[in-house]
Amino acid sequence: MKKITAQDVEERISNTFSVPKDIAMGLCNLYLVGNREIIIENYLGIQTYSSEVIIVKTKKLVIELTGENLVINYYTNKDMKISGKLAGIKFL
Repeated sequence: MKKITAQDVEERISNTFSVPKDIAMGLCNLYLVGNREIIIENYLGIQTYSSEVIIVKTKKLVIELTGENLVINYYTNKDMKISGKLAGIKFL
């Protein structure tokens, strides 16, 4: 018998009630504009902030952005915009 995981339950709820997966499963959304801009939705907080490294915590994972001249242009309760020359995105 297959073991049912929390992720299986979250996906079933999302499919049954037509709730977007990012909301039902607590996932974040990333929108990239080339290597110059990124918008992160559904984040919890900023762990590290410098012009070379920005680490953002989300419900399910941690996102590490590396690059040059990185700047957080704005952040709200829902999303944030980061600009600069992005060199890497790592999911921890």
